[in-house]
Amino acid sequence: MKICLLVFGFCLPVAVQLYAQKTENNFAIIELFVSEGCGASPVAEKQMHALLDEYGKLNKPVTLLTFHVDYWNKYGWQDPFSSLAFTRRQNNYASALKQKEVFTPQVFINGQLAFAGSEIKKIKSETERMLKRTTKDTLLINADSTVRDTLWISCSASQAGPNLTLAVFLVLPEASSNVLKGDNEGKTLAHKNIVRKMDFFPVPEKKWTAGIPLRQFKNKKGMYLVAYLQQKQTKKILAVSKPVSDF
Repeated sequence: MKICLLVFGFCLPVAVQLYAQKTENNFAIIELFVSEGCGASPVAEKQMHALLDEYGKLNKPVTLLTFHVDYWNKYGWQDPFSSLAFTRRQNNYASALKQKEVFTPQVFINGQLAFAGSEIKKIKSETERMLKRTTKDTLLINADSTVRDTLWISCSASQAGPNLTLAVFLVLPEASSNVLKGDNEGKTLAHKNIVRKMDFFPVPEKKWTAGIPLRQFKNKKGMYLVAYLQQKQTKKILAVSKPVSDF
């Protein structure tokens, strides 16, 4: 297996795809951190695609989100999907879960478990375990209107309070890149479920509205929203809304 050493960790294999939830009382959210500059990320993405295809055929409520980090950019290739915000998110997860390092590809499941992206068997096993859990918490979001490049959503949750956050992600279903430099030089890389933007909102009450700025995305065709309710300190994901694409 190819391993790419980094200052803060290493690089291993993974990827993504989304399957709509049919129920709100059990779920698995897999957040994957990758980079086009990491030689092991493309292999890992292919492995995860196969795993998610399996879940899709079984109609299991598994959602996967791909975040492209920016700390590989200094090694020769600027990942066009990367963001410092995504790197910070990965570090926040690592801190909350007491992980000693961050690396690509790295996976977090339901905000509670951390794995190297190459640990497909462990990822599958823990995903199955999460799917067996049920929760009474619920979250529902609806796209109401778009005014001056701001998407307004109405939100309804089973609980509210200062220790909760509504996390909303704008996701691009698929894209590809021709990599000209770095570890993946000469390769055409295919990605799925790419997070292009994320926003976090307080949960002041069980029903409220929130505005999502979208001015930097003039062409939002095909994009969709994923939202979940998360505890601020522990990062545990409590409830997930069905994806929203009609905006």
